Amino acid sequence: MAGRGGAAANVVSLHARGGSSATARSYPARTPVLVLEVAGTRLTLGTSDTARVSASDVAFARLLAEQAQAFAVACERMFRGLPTDPQ
Repeated sequence: MAGRGGAAANVVSLHARGGSSATARSYPARTPVLVLEVAGTRLTLGTSDTARVSASDVAFARLLAEQAQAFAVACERMFRGLPTDPQ
């Protein structure tokens, strides 16, 4: 997985199982966060600044949602024994 500047500096692989969760949290006095809890590990994903949301934060959030949807569709297709769409 490559970042904006090239190869990823850190890679963490988590394998979802029963009890995994994803929660979007909004707050009145700070930017929202996304909390993923997988295999005993919690990942809290926030914006680049806790006081405001930038255009790049919005673009990343939209990309994240798009890729999460693609992941869900591929999982559902495989679960049902259907071929996955080549990307």
